[in-house]
Amino acid sequence: SEENIVLLPSQSKTLSVSTTASSPTYQWFKDGVAISGATNNSLTISEVGEYYAEVTQNGGPCTSAPIASATTTVVSPDSFELVVDYVGTYTSCENTDATLSLSTINAVGENGSKTDVTADLQSSFTYQWKLNGADISGETSKTITVSNEENGTYSLYGTVDTFNATSN
Repeated sequence: SEENIVLLPSQSKTLSVSTTASSPTYQWFKDGVAISGATNNSLTISEVGEYYAEVTQNGGPCTSAPIASATTTVVSPDSFELVVDYVGTYTSCENTDATLSLSTINAVGENGSKTDVTADLQSSFTYQWKLNGADISGETSKTITVSNEENGTYSLYGTVDTFNATSN
């Protein structure tokens, strides 16, 4: 199946293919062009583009025509979107405190498409919670618990590479 991968400017990723062929050979392609020397079952990439591998069965009773893997589209994000939500339930005027936590990081492409990159990138971001737009000293994790004496508008600010994002 086709897959999208979001790649930050400083990142590299490893793509891999598997086969049941007994004596396979591999050739990786980027944007439809064979990559010189890319003849293993995995490929480390650091550029955006469309990647796939061709696998050929060699030897045995039959040598097959090359079979192409699914295409992986590697994109660079235009921006990121942080989504925070309550942990558990919160009812205004009933709960004495509330815990807010980062729930999703979306990479936003130039066409507005969103890719959930939470698992991949949440540990790469640095975080700062804000109350009514001002930094809250010492609150630099993905989660914050606030008491009902600390009413206001909370948001989470995140930075990764050259990207900055502010949550809902």
